[in-house]
Amino acid sequence: MTQAIDSVVSDIMPSSPDDRDPTGFKRRVLVTVAGMSPQIVTETVFALAVTRKPRFVPTRLVVLTTAEGADRARLTLLGDNPGWFKRLCTDYGLEGIAFSQEDIVVLRDQHGAPMKDIRSEDDNVAAMDHITDAIRELTLDDDCALHVSIAGGRKTMGFFAAYALSLYGRPQDRASHVLVSEGFEGNPNFYYPTPYQHVIYDAKDRPLDAALAEVSLAELPLVRLRHGVPEPLRTGSAPMSQVVAALQRRFDPPQVVIDLRGRTLTVDGVPVPMPLQYLAYYAWVARVSPTPRPISKGAAANQALIAISASYNRVRQDALSESVELGDPERLSQFKGHVNAKLRPALSRRLTPDQLAAVMVQSQGSRGNTAHCLGLPASAITIIDP
Repeated sequence: MTQAIDSVVSDIMPSSPDDRDPTGFKRRVLVTVAGMSPQIVTETVFALAVTRKPRFVPTRLVVLTTAEGADRARLTLLGDNPGWFKRLCTDYGLEGIAFSQEDIVVLRDQHGAPMKDIRSEDDNVAAMDHITDAIRELTLDDDCALHVSIAGGRKTMGFFAAYALSLYGRPQDRASHVLVSEGFEGNPNFYYPTPYQHVIYDAKDRPLDAALAEVSLAELPLVRLRHGVPEPLRTGSAPMSQVVAALQRRFDPPQVVIDLRGRTLTVDGVPVPMPLQYLAYYAWVARVSPTPRPISKGAAANQALIAISASYNRVRQDALSESVELGDPERLSQFKGHVNAKLRPALSRRLTPDQLAAVMVQSQGSRGNTAHCLGLPASAITIIDP
């Protein structure tokens, strides 16, 4: 099972150990999704820059939020009163973190207007595309390490942020969820554990000391699919649905169309030049896919050649009146090699190794009891007869 999983993963992305320490990058960006609780920003910065070992001190903050969420973040975090972000930096000596009103990014609806909330299906799609595009753009900077916090905002916002980082994340990028101790979590008066006594009150008007709060991060495992995303979609703007569809095709069996009438072969829309006799042979193998076709010497081989020759003769477009025999049974093994030699160079850059193997003709059985087959389900094959 483990080997099978490793094979699938290696097809999606090249082997790359997760050894790029994000703390050593020149630019370190923290992206948070936020809703009505801007505290998520200061809580996450505290967990990353104060308690995490080694510390990850961002050089820039980016907050993705709604229109009301942006107002709350601007009024509570920026400025001097109450200025919770500035107070955090002063209390713990955090320097060089760029964070301004321009870094509070308001999600836009399908009409381009600031999004008040994510209430409809259209809002959901617009938020998904906006969050995905923001993270995609940040990952274009090779000298940047990205940390994405999914703890704030609606659950869908956090899901989209993590999903986007899975699609575009590099080895140096991380995702996490902030954890806050009981009594302080969700408390509108709590922004971070202070290094001195700071009394706040809970919903029942009970006093709490913010200095006693515990804030930590749960880092999330990521399946990095970046190398499975086609280059134009990885570097250019595209709806998330289009990116996911393109990636999904790397898991789906290729669609093969054998047009004997038109004498053409296409695989996932890619034309593969194939001489007619080999096309007739390939169609013969594909007709019963994935069931193996016996080709051993004797009756099975002769029947195979008769069927292939009949198909070949039906689609020939020359003036010959006599039917042509394609040779002796030994040629069946040669057909396999010739067909695969045409498929491999035409498709190796388009298909994953497993997909290419499924399209190519494979041999089964032992010497003297050989069969040829494809690794494709019948639903992936279309044969157009003359």
